[in-house]
Amino acid sequence: MRMETYAWQGVVAPAGTPAEIQRKFNVELQAALANETVRRKLADAGLDPIPGDPAHMNRYVAEEVVRWHPLIKERQLTLD
Repeated sequence: MRMETYAWQGVVAPAGTPAEIQRKFNVELQAALANETVRRKLADAGLDPIPGDPAHMNRYVAEEVVRWHPLIKERQLTLD
């Protein structure tokens, strides 16, 4: 079996953060990610930003849970 994976990072807020705060933060984050200087610095650090919104991030995390949970459970992996 061959599997390809990579590390990813995301920006999250505490549960219960008001929708308006989330919206404002996301507008500013997307503006920063669209800035060429920021994009270049992220690329220099080996990062490839994927712009999105909270719904996109929630879907991505849910997909990752579905992808990795069975393997973690099967292999009985734990954190030290």
